[in-house]
Amino acid sequence: SAIQDANLDLHLNLKTHTEDGHLILTYIRPGEEGSLLNLVKDLPWNFEKEDYLPLKRVQVFTSEDDDKTMTLSMFVYGSSSPATTAATTTTTTAAMSSVFDADNMNRSIMGKNILDYAEHLQNGHYDTDEDVPKPSHIFDKENLIEYFSKCDEMYVMRSSPRRFLKQRELYEKVTGTECMAVSIEKSHFNGPG
Repeated sequence: SAIQDANLDLHLNLKTHTEDGHLILTYIRPGEEGSLLNLVKDLPWNFEKEDYLPLKRVQVFTSEDDDKTMTLSMFVYGSSSPATTAATTTTTTAAMSSVFDADNMNRSIMGKNILDYAEHLQNGHYDTDEDVPKPSHIFDKENLIEYFSKCDEMYVMRSSPRRFLKQRELYEKVTGTECMAVSIEKSHFNGPG
């Protein structure tokens, strides 16, 4: 690439505040090994601040040239429904059980594809597929519906059921620990070119 030929070390940081309250941190870096890990180490992690936004999504793109000369990494912070959270905190205790029941129903509807997939997984339909997690109690319907309450609605509705369950499995591995778990898959996308 021209940047590599010119012997330039391009680093670009962008900070974007969206109208819906999200914060997007975008980093463009040379495609050096370990650059994503270095970015993660430097991300804002101040949980005590009142305006703290949870990390919602990470997207990483790498150039397809032989030397993988450039990466673009995006870290999206925010919650999809701050109004819902505020409304929930003002709900009276007497109404909490009916709200909880309605929320459970809504979560099971929005996660229907995931619940159907998990049922097939639990029944052994994917036993020979190495890309699918193994059956587990964490994929039982009640446990998944409860887990949906911890997830962004759009994440539940738009996730591939297989990937959602793999990510749920990763969450289970690290919950209550200081550990980290990673799952890397080969891309099956054969883009243009």
